[in-house]
Amino acid sequence: MADAQGRAARGRARGRAKPPVQEPSRPPQAPPPAAAGPPPGITQKPVPATSGRATHRGAGRQVEETTAGLAQKMAQMAVGGGGNGSGSGNGSSGGNGAPIGRGNMRGKRQISVPTIRTRPPTLNSKKGTAGQPIIIQANYFSLVEKTDWCLYQYRVDFDPSIDLTWERKKLLRVQKNNIKCEYLFDGTVMYCSCLLDPDPMEVFSARESDGSQIRLTIRRVGEMTLGDHHYLQFFNILTRKCLTLLDLQIIKRDYFDPKAKVEIAEYYLELWPGYKTTIKQHESQVLMMAEITHRVMRTDNCYHLLCDIAKRNSKDYKSEFNKAVVGSIVLTDYNNKTYTISDVNWDDTPASTFDRNGTQTSYMQYYKERYNITIATKSQPLLVSRSKPREQRALASGAVTQAGDGDPNIILLVPELCRMTGLTDDMRANFNLMRAMATHTRIGPSDRIDRMMVMNRRLLGEPRVKKEFQDWGMRL
Repeated sequence: MADAQGRAARGRARGRAKPPVQEPSRPPQAPPPAAAGPPPGITQKPVPATSGRATHRGAGRQVEETTAGLAQKMAQMAVGGGGNGSGSGNGSSGGNGAPIGRGNMRGKRQISVPTIRTRPPTLNSKKGTAGQPIIIQANYFSLVEKTDWCLYQYRVDFDPSIDLTWERKKLLRVQKNNIKCEYLFDGTVMYCSCLLDPDPMEVFSARESDGSQIRLTIRRVGEMTLGDHHYLQFFNILTRKCLTLLDLQIIKRDYFDPKAKVEIAEYYLELWPGYKTTIKQHESQVLMMAEITHRVMRTDNCYHLLCDIAKRNSKDYKSEFNKAVVGSIVLTDYNNKTYTISDVNWDDTPASTFDRNGTQTSYMQYYKERYNITIATKSQPLLVSRSKPREQRALASGAVTQAGDGDPNIILLVPELCRMTGLTDDMRANFNLMRAMATHTRIGPSDRIDRMMVMNRRLLGEPRVKKEFQDWGMRL
């Protein structure tokens, strides 16, 4: 019986109308004020009677606009009126009158640049009024002269598509006579100080690998003025290009100097000094921050590791070597690339042959002809690495060739030519090794400033770097 009453109560709660309840009598009240009439051009729609389930869904729809009222309201609207975007009829254009809807040029938008401030807005000077003055040096270099002209931003599309950034830059470099002004290209976006004619511009460049013609479409997508977010990005790209002109090697995102390496021979290690740079807006100046960093490079290769493991465990050295190298990252000096090892091929050796343009060629012969490298040991296995998706697309398009046959996603490497990277857990646990490294990596303020000044003098003393800054009207 109780269950039946409960179901009935739940049924009433789901939408059944309740019987009217007699409310207690209340004293008479003043009638409510009459509702304001609709604005001109709008007629009021009769309110439907409230009854049944979900009556509130249509209760709010009480007015409908006539054609005349709609036309009157549209006449009062303004699009891109050049205001401040505060709701006073000029939308969300950010004050520059440019539309920002989907599909429009994003380069027209004004992006607020975060400015680093180290003092309150009410403080005019950081200099104190009492005490003894001291001289403080910081790791920042100022742009003595910065440009005040407008930069034009162009997008460069390649047909067929090119995935490798270095090949994109090479194909665009051929068209320097058509561009007719200085430019910077990061692989997708090109920055230049002049307008190209025609716009868009279509040119063709020949690819070196197969001689095929690649169509380059260059079209303007925006303009940048001083203070724009992309303007600082341009400064950073220019700085990284200048560091490349100093013959520094890029590893990940930082630049290192192999000529100034410090050798720790007893542990088969090298320390490469490098620099981290970034340019930001600091109050009223554009400053470049420079920081000293180091990269640990191991001088032993994978074949040395195999020999050490074979001496310690001659019975099960294969499985132990697999555990040591699978998943690790190796560096090949002949092309300055890193690879992640996924397996070890014990069946093939550098003396094995593969089909190279219809001719059976050994790996030893290939490296001799391609890189002028002589492989000393013929009996070592080959390391297996899976190519990255970008490299797979490059192989499919014919941009690069592969040394070997079979699966194009597999790259075979010679252990003798693969340098180990990083520190192992045993190395980190070696107190003497870490202390030997700390003598070179933990440097004091005076030595740090001296190294930064060496970097500054190298930048200012390189003729190619000076020309690059002069072409853009800047000077460190």
